[in-house]
Amino acid sequence: MRDQISRLYEKMLARDLPCDMAVAVSFPLSRSQADRLNDQNVLIKQIFSSAVKAPGVAVSTVAAGFVGDSISGKLRRYHAGDIIIGLDASVKGGIGPQRSILSMHVYSDES
Repeated sequence: MRDQISRLYEKMLARDLPCDMAVAVSFPLSRSQADRLNDQNVLIKQIFSSAVKAPGVAVSTVAAGFVGDSISGKLRRYHAGDIIIGLDASVKGGIGPQRSILSMHVYSDES
């Protein structure tokens, strides 16, 4: 986690400006919470697949399926007991206010 915090700080390009950072750690997910997060993943996959097969787009159903499978492979799969860690960084000044958010997923069998 220390590496992710360091990368987030570097991404903010704070230089000599103060960078406010907050770390939030969830309680372990319940079964129903994990299921709801996984349901969101199914919705995201469907949205991207349907966007590729939208009327007027010359892409086959096979290509849309490939896009959906590719997206699905990038989405996290949640389980009961998993923990989500959120990092939030903000800098005021310089080129203007900046904010960046990063989340990490700790699987229940890794903790």
